[in-house]
Amino acid sequence: MLCARHRRRCVARRGTGRSRRGRWREHRVWGAGFGCDARSWRRGSGEVSRGADADMNAVARSSTMLRSNTATQKGTQMSRVADHVCEHHPHGDRGSRLMRDVDVRVALHEWLREQHHNELSQMRIVDELAIAGQVRVDTAVLNGSFAGFEIKSASDTLRRLPRQVEVYSAVLDYATLVVARNHAAKARQLLPRWWGVMEAVSRTSGDPVVLRTTREPKPNPHFEPRVLSTLLWRSEALDELELRGIADGVRSKPNQVLWNRLCDSLDPQEVRQIVRERLKARSGWRAETPPLQCA
Repeated sequence: MLCARHRRRCVARRGTGRSRRGRWREHRVWGAGFGCDARSWRRGSGEVSRGADADMNAVARSSTMLRSNTATQKGTQMSRVADHVCEHHPHGDRGSRLMRDVDVRVALHEWLREQHHNELSQMRIVDELAIAGQVRVDTAVLNGSFAGFEIKSASDTLRRLPRQVEVYSAVLDYATLVVARNHAAKARQLLPRWWGVMEAVSRTSGDPVVLRTTREPKPNPHFEPRVLSTLLWRSEALDELELRGIADGVRSKPNQVLWNRLCDSLDPQEVRQIVRERLKARSGWRAETPPLQCA
């Protein structure tokens, strides 16, 4: 009976071409890596090599199939995303750009000027009006009332809308959401009943946005004078206190003290009127917003 050392030598001698030790090591590695059985080993290096080559080819085919399946899955996923965007896209075409904020703003300015063409000299349109340092009204209109418009284009999200609704409702007389069709259903669920809703629609890419009123705004049933008064500059609040003879003891105090004195001394509706008129008459602040050009 041969020892293990002699058996290895016998197996190595059956191969040709390379050294015995190199062939034995090679066969051992291929066999361990790709599952050649003991018979293949004993048949010699030729059959072991053929078995290893077959296993290598099988592994290569499996790897190619895996990459192909992965690419197919990715392509399917991208197609589904494109179909979803196309379905909810306001322009209706795959490949056309999403409606942007500036597209809706241009349409809104045109609509406002058309609706108020008889009072343009007595009204003011202001974009990005800051409220209490917390949010900005996309477009504010100051005439006989204080109205605000929040724009949600197709490329926007509704993540900040609940907070915006809360702050807007504290200061505005009327509020309207101008929203793209893909956000309309969900956005309506986040709005108080007195808010108005306008849908922004564009049939194809490059066409101007058309605004369609789906719910008329109603007067704000609740507002907060202390929040509304923060829209006044310090000089404006102090002037109003001086006019009414109630500025004693607060002239050098912080702004919050002036606003509180005004709200504590006056009727809420009077505070509302003061803020509205001061914003309309304010100079050196912001000129009336000119018509925007869509980029």
